[in-house]
Amino acid sequence: IRETFAKARANAPAIVFLDEFDAVASQRLPGPGGNNEKAQTVTALLDELDGFKTDDRVLVIAATNRPENLDDCFAQFGRRLSLERGDIADYPRVSEIVESYKPDTIVSFAAATHVDRSIHEGNREFVMSNAVGVQTLLDVVNKYQLEKMVQVSTDEVYGSLELNEARSFHEDTPFAPNMPYAAAKAGGDLLCRASF
Repeated sequence: IRETFAKARANAPAIVFLDEFDAVASQRLPGPGGNNEKAQTVTALLDELDGFKTDDRVLVIAATNRPENLDDCFAQFGRRLSLERGDIADYPRVSEIVESYKPDTIVSFAAATHVDRSIHEGNREFVMSNAVGVQTLLDVVNKYQLEKMVQVSTDEVYGSLELNEARSFHEDTPFAPNMPYAAAKAGGDLLCRASF
């Protein structure tokens, strides 16, 4: 988290897009035991968000389909932060946000939890965020002639590996998604590849 925000500040003006924000910013358990990974992640996020200066020019967009799962602390934004609500696939809304903040870079951290929902509950939600949403960001990058868009994906677009398998995935590995969520992610990645 700290490395991501450091890169955003170094490349400002920039947008940091955190998809499925509830996966990293979910409710912490009350009481002692704050050293667990979830608590450390939430604390790191809060430190970074609280540490912005007015001239940092970094816009953080956090998307979630489960706002009720967010830790209460994220509703208490400081004076240097703005909460922008919207849908990544909503072109007019994303355009409005970009026009307002005037970044020159978009960083898309599109990831999801409970991805087996794409098998049991349908894939539409994932197609909308991971394919249509990515196309929306690409359209906005083109419309406003932004300098850069960085798409961060998932290894699941390359298929599956056994636990102790000797081979590994790399950027040249052909896409071979094995589940609907991964196929939606691969769709967004292919749109990025075709756009630049």
